[in-house]
Amino acid sequence: MELLERSPQIQPPSTPIATLQSFSQKAGIAVIAIGCTVMLGWIFDLQLLKSILPGLVTMKANTAVCFILGGLSLFVQQRSHNKKTTKKHQKNYNFLIGSSFLLILISLLTLVQYSFNLDLGIDQLLFKEGYTLTSLSTPGRMAPNTAGAFLLLSLIHI
Repeated sequence: MELLERSPQIQPPSTPIATLQSFSQKAGIAVIAIGCTVMLGWIFDLQLLKSILPGLVTMKANTAVCFILGGLSLFVQQRSHNKKTTKKHQKNYNFLIGSSFLLILISLLTLVQYSFNLDLGIDQLLFKEGYTLTSLSTPGRMAPNTAGAFLLLSLIHI
């Protein structure tokens, strides 16, 4: 009777690289979800979705857009490693370059605004945020360290 039972299927062993690639894809999805959640918070004006806890600083809309672009780039890059076809690979490469360009543009313009004390209007392009007495910077502007991190992240793909 035991001989007739099906033996459990043996899965091929997972390599460390395959594990890391799977983790990268899941991390990309998580980053996209965070960015989309914050954008929903801005769209529906839900303070709970804009920041971790009520009363804390909100994630700015430009930061959420950069999260979405960065997460999509990570996800697409890992998927293109798994499935290598020339047409899809070229489209993926074009997407990676385009999203990197947008990340560089947003982060560089933000850093220029901080460096030269300018307001180029990109901070409230998507959503208007009012001035508050506790705010030390321009409404809607991501922090300079966040802009620097996105700039370094986007330079990886170029």
